[in-house]
Amino acid sequence: EHDLAKVGVASSSLVCRSIFQDLLSQVNPFFYLRSIILLITNLNYLFQIMEAEKLSNWNRTTGLIYKDVLIYAIAAACGAFFAIIPLCKWLSEMCYMASMIGFVAFYMRLKDLTVLADPADADALKKLSLGILLYVASVLVSKIPVAGLILDAIASIIAFIFMFLAYSAIKKSTTFPNAEGAKLLTTALIIGMAGALLSIIPVVGIIGKILLVIEFVLIIMGWKKIATPAA
Repeated sequence: EHDLAKVGVASSSLVCRSIFQDLLSQVNPFFYLRSIILLITNLNYLFQIMEAEKLSNWNRTTGLIYKDVLIYAIAAACGAFFAIIPLCKWLSEMCYMASMIGFVAFYMRLKDLTVLADPADADALKKLSLGILLYVASVLVSKIPVAGLILDAIASIIAFIFMFLAYSAIKKSTTFPNAEGAKLLTTALIIGMAGALLSIIPVVGIIGKILLVIEFVLIIMGWKKIATPAA
């Protein structure tokens, strides 16, 4: 694609030079008109090359995000599963810590996607980035005794609001490639919040853990759909 862009630039340069020479020599106006048409055609070709390169970068970035999501979601799902087993609490904590690595990588990659996005979608992606940052913060502050529970709850609720607003905007977007994946992500977010709330209730805690596993499966499916190469 870069080679094609160079060819297009070189071609456009030659046409521009031809126009300049026509002006100096005052040739037949029809030749001058032909040069202008050729210039417009070459500029249009260059714009097409630039759009194709942008689309290629978009597909590559969403593909990398999908891999980050896989690390995060699978590790978190394993953490939720092991949390059900009394003797595997330590293994659950290790899985949740591993999931944070994928989550942070996801956050960093999302910033790259925001740069590539249409201006109409960039605002939604910024909200999503902020929501993810708040979620990571909620996990960190949850380790603080007593006060951590309150701070965790506040940060989690605010993170949920930002992510819900982001996914809601994306799924309604007409410019975001494969926006239908955001519908699954919105559903996953709601199920995840319900699962998190139920998990803290002793009697129905196991139901909450199952809902969390379902959430992570939907997250994978949603980002897989978004990461499907756009035509």
